Amino acid sequence: MTTEQQREVLRLIAGRKLRIELMRLRKNEQLGFDFEEKFEMGELF
Repeated sequence: MTTEQQREVLRLIAGRKLRIELMRLRKNEQLGFDFEEKFEMGELF
């Protein structure tokens, strides 16, 4: 794997984590629940 490919993979992972975090925050605002567990699970993928 080249350095360029590794950067691309890291960028995709970071983007996915950011989206998960944003969704979690939005759900917390709407429902007032703690979605911490769901976020932890999302980090594995």
